[in-house]
Amino acid sequence: MSRKRTEWELDRQREFGRRIQRLRGEQGLTQGDVTQMSGMDRSFISNLETGVYSIAAARLRDLAQGLRVDTIDLFEEEHAVRNKDEIGSAPRYMELVDFIAKEIASGLLWPGDFLPREVALCERYGYSSCAVRKALAILRGRGLVRSRGEQHFIASPDDLTPIEIGDGDRIVVRMPTHMEILHYVIPEGVPVLICRRKGRATATDEIYPADRFYIQGRGNEHFCEN
Repeated sequence: MSRKRTEWELDRQREFGRRIQRLRGEQGLTQGDVTQMSGMDRSFISNLETGVYSIAAARLRDLAQGLRVDTIDLFEEEHAVRNKDEIGSAPRYMELVDFIAKEIASGLLWPGDFLPREVALCERYGYSSCAVRKALAILRGRGLVRSRGEQHFIASPDDLTPIEIGDGDRIVVRMPTHMEILHYVIPEGVPVLICRRKGRATATDEIYPADRFYIQGRGNEHFCEN
């Protein structure tokens, strides 16, 4: 017979659930995305976020993979060794995102310009490597930066290949599954464009990494998967 949890334990369980929900929101992921990348059941993720379920220590790594964070990020600051980048109402790595985005908008950084490597960004701006990786992932997701291995550079529209869309075709925008990340070598933070041609079966959907392709054509059904 299992031991009944104390009210304090239930409070901690609910706090952990809220933390997971907040992390998922920061990463721009749906519960379906986390399910696909972690291998966990969607109803479990939902119940975990609402504090109905707890999670075994052995599954924490899977959950972190599904959320695209380090395992240590699953816990509140007072329960883990944190760095200064993670403390505060707004994640400090967003400062780096805004800084680079403004340099691009002002013309200080041009398409094709290389950013310093991650180690150099850490040293120059005083961020942790974890914070720099998160900032780069967000910039890639916004289509501002592209990455090849350890090299990161400002994206250019000329680098993208058009996807021809016809009347009745549909485009779904979502985060890639773990298998899609491996198959298409998709950098962290980059969504995929799913093209569903009119009259074709779902199994024939075309998958395009959003850092390499853009939509062009007359299609009138483009939507995002939430």
